[in-house]
Amino acid sequence: MDVRELMKGMHGQWAGRSELHMAPGTPMHESDSRLRVGPVALGQFVALDYSWDYEGRQEGWLLLAKGASAEAVNAVWVDSFHTMEGIMSFEGSVDAAGLAKVTGSYSFGDAPPWGWRIELGGQPDGGLNITMYNIDPEGTEYLAVKADYRRVVQADCL
Repeated sequence: MDVRELMKGMHGQWAGRSELHMAPGTPMHESDSRLRVGPVALGQFVALDYSWDYEGRQEGWLLLAKGASAEAVNAVWVDSFHTMEGIMSFEGSVDAAGLAKVTGSYSFGDAPPWGWRIELGGQPDGGLNITMYNIDPEGTEYLAVKADYRRVVQADCL
């Protein structure tokens, strides 16, 4: 399924809760979160614009694009806390259940690259979930962010 079609039913404004998991064994931080989803550039892309709190207000923006095949997804992501001044690129797909999964990588210093995966999709109860995983160089995945949203306003555009 084309990611633009998947997200079409999710256009609008959402409110919910976001969990930040810094590292295994450390306390989780929970905050209110707001999300806007809508088409941009004449509907060729889908933008997700969100805010949350951790040591003050944080903001992020995820841009989704159709990839080379019907299920392929390309994405770019910025987040005031996670990517700071950088831009992260992702590739992935939409699975048969309608869950979009994109994976990118990042590095710091001379350390081997780490991975980051973002999963997003609608829920049977009408909600929208975004889950993010940090992936160490050995491939072990750690829950980083889990956000659950409920629709506030449905819209055709941002």
